[in-house]
Amino acid sequence: MRNHILATNPNLPLFLKSARTEEAAVSAYVNDFYREHEEAMKRLVQRLQTEWSKTNDKVMEGLEEIMEKKWSKIGKMRAYLTLCSTAGRFLDSHEFQVTFMGKSINEMMSNVLHEITHFLYFDKWRDVFPEDKAQEFSNPHLIWTLSEILVVPIDNDPRVRAYMASDPRIHPDHLRAVLNRNGAKLSLSQYFTWLYKRRILEQKVPFADFLKEAREEIFGMRNELKTANIPCS
Repeated sequence: MRNHILATNPNLPLFLKSARTEEAAVSAYVNDFYREHEEAMKRLVQRLQTEWSKTNDKVMEGLEEIMEKKWSKIGKMRAYLTLCSTAGRFLDSHEFQVTFMGKSINEMMSNVLHEITHFLYFDKWRDVFPEDKAQEFSNPHLIWTLSEILVVPIDNDPRVRAYMASDPRIHPDHLRAVLNRNGAKLSLSQYFTWLYKRRILEQKVPFADFLKEAREEIFGMRNELKTANIPCS
């Protein structure tokens, strides 16, 4: 993601040229940016919070219904604006980052939905697969890859999508990787979206059963994914 981060922070290369280390350059760049834009960022946080509060309850209820899991273990979540275009999330502390450089409020709202979906998703995952280790929930593990793929059809489910003005973002790798299934060529995202619609929306299978099927599917694709350079440790 280095090139993407540099592209979304066009002044960062200037700091990289003048600092002795990359770490020092990044620190100087971030501190300089915050000094210059602190008040604007505070206003943006307030605006985002105001807009999110309008849909929060409906979205939270929708995710509970979809994943058949209450938020009781999650508690309060906290979001931060970030200059890093990768927008990380931290399952243990229930914190996550929201990218804002060049983003509309609607796109930022979609970012928020994406990250909170991960919190309830992995809480449910632990119920269904208690033997899986927490480190597998992060890049480059296959369980993490599946979570990033499934967030898209979950967030496109009418029970939450109705409250969002922007489409869920799809990881470019999940569009680039192509699978051959029954004579048709589908991207990873297309295949699992099809599976979600068929099993969850049409056949109404329990979400736990869908996760078991999706897990089996993704692990069965390991060799194909390695060929496509998809993280699957």
